[in-house]
Amino acid sequence: VLNVSPAVIYALNRRTGTLRAWEIDLVGDNILGVTGYSAEAWRSDAGLWLRSIHPDDRPRVLEAQAMVEQIGTVQHEYRFLCADQTYRWINDKLVFLKGEGGDPDRLIGAWLDVTDRRLSEERSRLISGVFDASQEGIFIPDGDAKFLSVNETFTRITGYTLQDVVGRTPALLKSGRQDRRFYAALWAQVLAE
Repeated sequence: VLNVSPAVIYALNRRTGTLRAWEIDLVGDNILGVTGYSAEAWRSDAGLWLRSIHPDDRPRVLEAQAMVEQIGTVQHEYRFLCADQTYRWINDKLVFLKGEGGDPDRLIGAWLDVTDRRLSEERSRLISGVFDASQEGIFIPDGDAKFLSVNETFTRITGYTLQDVVGRTPALLKSGRQDRRFYAALWAQVLAE
């Protein structure tokens, strides 16, 4: 199960004689594919995880990790520096387990590489920013050439708000100055691009 899951499953035990130190008890071999470090490297290097968290994320991550004993579970995302010196976004979920006497003694967790999702979200934010900031009137049609969205410049130029146009076709913009061939050529170009 550890090595066929897309998530990296791990377990940490409290280090004997310490209050807050944890050591890796179990980690799936699939950690190699996510981080570039073998399971053995993880077990033998106690500082690997902390050292590899992006410096901008480290304070927030440590604060969340400190809360796990109080609230029982933590889920957060942060950047991790892999062996190839690239950062991957990790979704890390921890569950705190208590031993027989109710003493905290084990953390069970799962890492999921969410880099592709994070990059896609960032790309969407950038595209949205360009759409919103453009000085050109822009509209986005669906497959039936009906308005899905318009930017503020479109509204300023045409006077039509998103609520006015959504679900309608751009035929509402006809000025009466152009013939049918003009609009057919325009739509052929829009749909081709």
